[in-house]
Amino acid sequence: MEMLTLAALRVLLALATTSAVSAAGLNTPYFASTPNGFNAPPRGWNSFALQALKPALSFNQDSIIQQCDALASSLGQYGYEYCSLDSGWSIGDQGDENGRIEYDSSKFDIPTLATHLHSKNLKLGVYILPGYFSKDKDKTIFGTNPPIKLGDVGSGTCNSLARCAFNYNAKGVQEYCNSVVNKFASWGVDFIKLDYVTPGSPDNNANLEADNSGSVICYHNAIAQSGRQMRLDISWKLDRSDAFYTIWKQNADSMRIDQDINNGGEPTLVSWGTVQRTIEQYRQYINQQVPKGQPLTIYPDMDNLMVGNAASLTGISDQQRQTVMTHWIGAAANLILGSDLTKLDQFGLNLLTNAGALDVAQFTQSNPMRPLIGNSKPDKGSPVQIWLAGPEKSTGIAVVVLANYGASGNNALFDPAPAAGKQDISFTLESLGLSQDSYHVKDIWNPQNSKAVKLTDKIPVSLNDGESFLWKLEPQGPPTTKTATDIPITTMTITGAGSGLQTQSAAPIASPNCGSNHLNPIPNTLAVAGGVISPKQLLYRMRQMICNGTCSSPEGVPPAVVAIAQNDAKESCEISVGISKDAEAYMYRTTPAVDVEWQECWDSTQNIIEVCVKDTANKGWWNGDHVYQFYEAGFRALNDKQGVHVSSSSTISSTLPTSVPRF
Repeated sequence: MEMLTLAALRVLLALATTSAVSAAGLNTPYFASTPNGFNAPPRGWNSFALQALKPALSFNQDSIIQQCDALASSLGQYGYEYCSLDSGWSIGDQGDENGRIEYDSSKFDIPTLATHLHSKNLKLGVYILPGYFSKDKDKTIFGTNPPIKLGDVGSGTCNSLARCAFNYNAKGVQEYCNSVVNKFASWGVDFIKLDYVTPGSPDNNANLEADNSGSVICYHNAIAQSGRQMRLDISWKLDRSDAFYTIWKQNADSMRIDQDINNGGEPTLVSWGTVQRTIEQYRQYINQQVPKGQPLTIYPDMDNLMVGNAASLTGISDQQRQTVMTHWIGAAANLILGSDLTKLDQFGLNLLTNAGALDVAQFTQSNPMRPLIGNSKPDKGSPVQIWLAGPEKSTGIAVVVLANYGASGNNALFDPAPAAGKQDISFTLESLGLSQDSYHVKDIWNPQNSKAVKLTDKIPVSLNDGESFLWKLEPQGPPTTKTATDIPITTMTITGAGSGLQTQSAAPIASPNCGSNHLNPIPNTLAVAGGVISPKQLLYRMRQMICNGTCSSPEGVPPAVVAIAQNDAKESCEISVGISKDAEAYMYRTTPAVDVEWQECWDSTQNIIEVCVKDTANKGWWNGDHVYQFYEAGFRALNDKQGVHVSSSSTISSTLPTSVPRF
């Protein structure tokens, strides 16, 4: 192939619209308390899936008590405590004399139901929608003086759900929300599901207002003044743009990241393809949050957990049920069941009460999983994926989820298309970014397979269609100061037709071209968070961020000494780190690290470091398999004009120290 010159490649990069940012570099997501003071996702049961089943649950107080009594007796001791009513418990077209939501007394006596549930150590949840009933426009908002009518604080739009939208800036609207929540508190309500929140909720011909996000703020404020702790869960498939996500995370305790997953009008509860869709939505959701480097304050709601009943009722196999439970736990999602609790089978009961699984759930409620291997594209994951939760800083404990999503669901969700049958993979713990010399790997669902594994041991795994593994990794021996990114990453290999994960190169890539930027001697050591490393080790840390697709600050390196440049499509990536007043380390790629180029990124950058850079102030580059593919790494003058970050008006103003870290 024709070789591109360095100048020509830089022209290509310059022609792309680039943006340079200072990277936060946080790649381990973690939770802080939610806005209403919770530190774990809820566990319990919701009625909707059984209401939508064919034949449907008879939705009244007696049937709910039957389900919730089963919840208390079978699962209560394991933390499953919320008994949540979905749509249909309240009068559907009007409120009380002040327009507040009122229960349908032909079906329910909510205060009596709450008392019964509390006597069983359970908690009551109810379902509401934003706005006020159109029939109630002339009713006075409770507690307003002078009196304010509901119709006077509306936005002027009504929908087909018998409700009109509020102007949430108008005086009287917060008083309405307060009056509703105070009424709920007097009944003994502990959980509020606020549905049809926009932007995000599909319209479904309901003529929804484009933005009713003010309802989330209104009900959060109402809960705060009520004197009773309540959870606020918002639904469904909420807009995740920064402006609205900020509203959700500052006011609600959990948020739906996808549409409903229940079948509806069928004799089974769920289908495998729909479950796959929700897992993919979680992958996209957590990928959006990780680069922000901010604590998560809202738990993901992946919809009701359909794992408690036999396959004939659930609609998916036992193996798939286990995979669902594994992913809901790994994501720290709401563990709100949609199963028929009067028909739990032994397999489902074990999934829900397994001591090892609940121990992992306690870990992930602070350290949710994020995708690592098989996470190559923003809108489609690979059919085989490896996820990591943690490692926890204080203990080094981590959780690994391995999954083969298979070819029996919605194949359009994956790229490349999944292959049928078993997939055999092998990888090392080092390739996941872990750093301890040895771990005890506890196989949660198959404890007889638990064993000790060294950091660099090849781990072979066979995964059937729809199968997954859930492992808890506990470091053995004293902590080590070594980090995985100090060492070339050993990648995962996979066999099986149609596999979407790259294999280790059968032969080395072509030798790189080497050169020098004629720098003065660079420092022998660099101080980073956690210790001192060599410039070569810094390049390996940068390689981790270049080739794993995150394009973020290397481990232990503060954002102040880093510049990152990407084009608008986030296909190219340049990372630069100031190492002295005269020099910076740099690395870049011109194409996304996906498909075969994912492996070539790891191989080429390692060859450049080992063949060209070595331990000196050199550089190297490799032209790839096509005209746009290119990799370069090494050392150059600080804020060299050849740097993409400089052409994007981002310069490095400070550098790493050479001894004790100052951060």
